[in-house]
Amino acid sequence: EDWLKLARSYGVLGKQEKAKEALARAETARKAIFAEGARAYDGGDYEAAFGNWHRLARGGNALAQTAIAGMFRSGNGRAVDMAQAALWYSRAAGQGEPVAQMNLGEMYRLGLGVKRDRIQAYVLFTQAAAQGKTWAATELGKLVATMTADELAIAAGRLREDGISGKKPLK
Repeated sequence: EDWLKLARSYGVLGKQEKAKEALARAETARKAIFAEGARAYDGGDYEAAFGNWHRLARGGNALAQTAIAGMFRSGNGRAVDMAQAALWYSRAAGQGEPVAQMNLGEMYRLGLGVKRDRIQAYVLFTQAAAQGKTWAATELGKLVATMTADELAIAAGRLREDGISGKKPLK
C-alpha cells in the first residue's frame, strides 16, 4: 500500500510500533510486579506485598489499588484504616474495577470509613453486579428492600449520569 510506504518513509509507523512495544513491555512489567506482590502476600510478607502494590497503585493500577485497600480494611500488614481503604477502593472503583465497586458499596451500606449512603451503595453494587459479581447482586437485592422510592429514583438517576460501567468518577 502506498500510504504504508509513505508512513514508513517518514518514520511514523516505526514510532507507533515502538510505542506499542514499549507499552506492552510496561504492561508485562506491571503484571510481574503485581504477581510478585501476590506471592509475598500469600507468603505472609505483607510489607513486601504492600511495597509492590503501592507503587502500582500510585501509578493508577486499579487491581493494586483494590489490593492495598483490602490490606487497610483487613489490617493485614497495615493498621486497620477504613478511611484509607475507602479512598483506595474509590480510586479503583472509579476505573470500573468490580471488586472495588463491590467492597466500596458494602462500606457505604454499613458506613465503614465513609458516611453511610444507601444510594451510593446501590450505585456501586449495581455496577459490580453488571460485571458479573453475584455477591454484589445479592447485596443489591437486600439493599433495595430497605430503600424508599425516592432513594431508588435518585440512585437510578446517578447510574444514568455515571454509567453502568462506573468508569466515570463517583460522586
